[in-house]
Amino acid sequence: MAADLDAVRRALRATMLADLPIMPVFGDSLLISGVDPAEMLPAWRTARAVMESTGRRPVFVDGDAPFLDEILQDSDSEDPPFDPSSDSSVAPSREVGSSREVAPSREVGPAREVGLSRETGEWKGPGNLTAMDQVARSIDPWQALHHSWRDEPLDDDTLRSQLAGFGHAPWAEGTGSRDAYPGFEVGEVRRRVSEPTLRTVNRYVFDRVRDDPALLAQVPPYSDRLTGLHQWYQPERVELLLPPTTEPHLLAGWVSFHGTLGAESVLAGALLQWHDRWQAELVAGWETMLQLVVGRRPEEPDDAFEVAYQIALLASHLEMTVWEIALAVTRGDEWFLHNRP
Repeated sequence: MAADLDAVRRALRATMLADLPIMPVFGDSLLISGVDPAEMLPAWRTARAVMESTGRRPVFVDGDAPFLDEILQDSDSEDPPFDPSSDSSVAPSREVGSSREVAPSREVGPAREVGLSRETGEWKGPGNLTAMDQVARSIDPWQALHHSWRDEPLDDDTLRSQLAGFGHAPWAEGTGSRDAYPGFEVGEVRRRVSEPTLRTVNRYVFDRVRDDPALLAQVPPYSDRLTGLHQWYQPERVELLLPPTTEPHLLAGWVSFHGTLGAESVLAGALLQWHDRWQAELVAGWETMLQLVVGRRPEEPDDAFEVAYQIALLASHLEMTVWEIALAVTRGDEWFLHNRP
């Protein structure tokens, strides 16, 4: 661990993270403290840029998360993490952490539960990453997240709620008109969509809107709650976790998300598919929220709608329809996912 600390410190030399304290956690992970929450994305990009040198993929976690309480309290009562800025006699080339006692590794077995326990909230460690990787590569995470009610025929009220923006949305109230645009009346949609479910109705609206500039102009920018840094949550205190993996999907072993609590391999499967298709990378996990950057936007309508439906399965509290998400993923490179109790 002392060698790892030293390697990370060397890799971060002359960067914005150079003088921040680092401490070992969970046996073989590292935690960087003191990052300004307003600088999360630049700090993440800094750690991401040296990942080949460190062998560690960065991810931010909430500094006040319950699973960090014990760790940070222990660090207050023992020797503090190495901080070169606090010791003027320390040269940049000093071996970091060589005189510190490394936290004992937590024993992990193949059947060990990973993440946070739903019942107790107790941190169980990253678990068996080999098993998680195998499951993530073999399962269909979207089928695991799917609920049968999504395939049921829509009643008129639910169908109408999917036509938001064309005479039925909250932001259309007060305009003096409650009439739907042609082709968006409930009866007309039922005639055009033979089996009106959430998927089929949203695909119908998505195709209509994206092909009609006049309709597209009626969709207000603030209906997009998925993309853009202005959507990202910013805790009062953040910690940059550096787990011993470069695999983007295996961060599910360290980041808890309410939508997959107790089923971290499902989150790993989702992250794996999104990284393969859209170069999506997890920047932060806030237990009920995930924040990602995307390197490639979907260009084809089928791809945009499919990833939008996947996002809707994982992020149940975006307050967006699937067709609105499908429009958003073609326009933005930062995603904000929300799923809470």
